[in-house]
Amino acid sequence: MQAVPVHNQRGSVIGAVEVFEELQPAAEHGGVDAMRLPTCVDGVTDVATRALMQSHLREGCATFLEDQIPFVVLFFRLEGLDHFRASLGTEAASSLLRVVARTLESVLWKTDFVGRWSDNEFLVILNGRSQEMVHSVCDRMRHMLANDSIEWWGERRSLPISIGQAMTQEGDTVESILERAQTSLNGASVWRTNFAAASGNPSSGS
Repeated sequence: MQAVPVHNQRGSVIGAVEVFEELQPAAEHGGVDAMRLPTCVDGVTDVATRALMQSHLREGCATFLEDQIPFVVLFFRLEGLDHFRASLGTEAASSLLRVVARTLESVLWKTDFVGRWSDNEFLVILNGRSQEMVHSVCDRMRHMLANDSIEWWGERRSLPISIGQAMTQEGDTVESILERAQTSLNGASVWRTNFAAASGNPSSGS
């Protein structure tokens, strides 16, 4: 917000003009280029695309091989997004995805990356973290995501989220660490829900 005083002929302030300007998110998380190339920036959430995240994963594996600097891959999956979209509409689903993306970005260091991996999944890369630090970051993410929702037609709406993770190991490739993270995700418990579908079939989770 910017405010400019309005003066009368005597120089006294008799009012003010306020200008509101929408702030655009700084393209610093995930190394997203300010040019916002479509191959680098997801059009719905404004975070990195899968292609850019794959590039970061290759770079991380090379750095781990040469300098033994570890990184962790985290998967976040919004459970029931298709049903959410069918019940409430595309814009509601897109709004929720944007809220989740902003939350993930807010927790990360500038050396970390977040991107949209698939329609209902986000991938996060944490660089140079110990296992203890990873647990702390994950707990913080869980706490913040538990409060994420959108207001839609006078009601708060959200979805359950599952999380999976994998830390780099000797001999890892992009494929091997992604496979472990996906396996962890598929075995994870759904730990939050407060979306009741329009059809009257509520979700449930632990």
